[in-house]
Amino acid sequence: MRRKVRIEHARRLAVARQRLSGPPPKTVTTDDIHELVRAIGCLQLDPTAIVARNHLLVVFSRLGPFDPKLVDVLLWDERRLYEYWAHQASIVPTEDRALHAALPPSWADPRTTEAWMTRRARFTKPVLERLAANGSVCAADFDEHAEKYESGWGKRSLIADTLALLWFQGRIVPAGRSGGGRRWALADRWFSAPLAEIPDQPVALREAAVRSLRALG
Repeated sequence: MRRKVRIEHARRLAVARQRLSGPPPKTVTTDDIHELVRAIGCLQLDPTAIVARNHLLVVFSRLGPFDPKLVDVLLWDERRLYEYWAHQASIVPTEDRALHAALPPSWADPRTTEAWMTRRARFTKPVLERLAANGSVCAADFDEHAEKYESGWGKRSLIADTLALLWFQGRIVPAGRSGGGRRWALADRWFSAPLAEIPDQPVALREAAVRSLRALG
């Protein structure tokens, strides 16, 4: 059934659904931040930090002054949030793992990356073995990190690219920061609950679209 909505009401609805109206909580808790991320879908990560990191500014604009360490608690301690590639690198609810697993970035699809991974098997095997043995690693932990190759975006590290691809495929997950870089862990060890059944892609696409529309009012 089609409904007509006055433009001013549509604007108010969009602002409200993005949590940009209403009084902020007196004291911001991890529950407040978690609920915000669930409502708007994600917090986009951006290395630019003129005033503060983008994801922190998004939280501040909705909830008011808060302790940035609360986001770290949700990511690294409680693990109710995790970092994944939504439309961009983002912080997303852990409960949405199956949905994101159904919609990986196109360049991370095993059908299109199998040849790339095969050619670089000497990197993927030691990465996964090191993670299994040590719990978490960062790119700089590998001697091979110094090996670079030329791409259309300049010189890149094969180890860093291998870690990124394993991340996009959901096999590893950011498990903290070390000197500004990500530390990585095996996803099946990092999360306390096993991955739920992954929906078929058409079902996942519809669910993602519905959530996006709901978040925008």
